[in-house]
Amino acid sequence: PTQLQPQYEGKFEQFEWSGNNTLFYLTSTGVWSTYGSIKADGSDMTTIVDKGKVNLAAFDRTMSGSTIFAASSPDNPQELYKLGAKNSPERLTNSNPWLDSVELGMQEVVTWKAGDGTDLQGILIYPTNYEKGKRYPVVTTVHGGPESHYNQGWVTGYSDPGQVAAADGYFVFYPNYRGSTGRGETFAKSSQGDMAGAEFDDIVAGIDELIKVGVADSARIGVTGGSYGGYATGWMATRYTDRFAAVVMFVGISNN
Repeated sequence: PTQLQPQYEGKFEQFEWSGNNTLFYLTSTGVWSTYGSIKADGSDMTTIVDKGKVNLAAFDRTMSGSTIFAASSPDNPQELYKLGAKNSPERLTNSNPWLDSVELGMQEVVTWKAGDGTDLQGILIYPTNYEKGKRYPVVTTVHGGPESHYNQGWVTGYSDPGQVAAADGYFVFYPNYRGSTGRGETFAKSSQGDMAGAEFDDIVAGIDELIKVGVADSARIGVTGGSYGGYATGWMATRYTDRFAAVVMFVGISNN
């Protein structure tokens, strides 16, 4: 096997052949997604749908060459889209029309630096009643893996409080700590051999930044997560007991 793009600072999520010499692909690049094509020898990598649009989760191509996506956005769960004019995804389905009448918290991409200067990214959902200058409690949600990451799409689910917590007056912080995917192989491996070391310090550095900029109430910080995120939660309940007021560990490792 030959790795076609060994230096690519993202993650190839899916690919499909088109003829003998071309592949279409879906990638995660940081907190964003892209769709494009590449030659079988690794040359001519071309972006068709650039980052900054909806979060593309999967794709399929018809015999005629049309492309269908499963995709989500910060204000809508996953729906079907087609590749439309000017290579822009056009939504085909509306499975949750009731959401049009629901007030949602603003969701944005945030960045911060780790203690060693590493650049980090994450997602932040604001409380629906947000008032500038006021400090709010924060729920930190840690992804599992650790080879996984949060995209700038719909991030509310059965174990991710998201918009549910935002409606109750919380900020919800989703950090992509070192070891996360979407930023290349080197970054994904950067946490290996250092369990509960710099990777979890990255999360605390993000929380400290929220406190520093004046949006987070330092006395009301919570953390939750599943699997490796549950391991992070258990670790933070003890190692960082002065930072977190409440933790909810979900299917995590509690005893190595």
